[in-house]
Amino acid sequence: MNKSVFLLEHARPPLHENDNVDVKLLDIFSSEEAAQNAISALSDKPGFRDHPDGFGINEHELDTLNLDIRIRRRLRIFQLPARI
Repeated sequence: MNKSVFLLEHARPPLHENDNVDVKLLDIFSSEEAAQNAISALSDKPGFRDHPDGFGINEHELDTLNLDIRIRRRLRIFQLPARI
């Protein structure tokens, strides 16, 4: 059985009409409980308290190739430096 990790993200609505939603990967945890504890610790802090519903936890199984493209981009898996 493969182990899972839990990605904690926070999203804020765009500041301007033409902007994208601001999504940040905050950290990666070994359990959903640890990610929930982080939300509790961060939810009253500046940058988070105005958007308490912006937190999200996503479970991803390790050692598999089924990560979706958004996660690969976020983790920069395929953004390798150019060879000289």
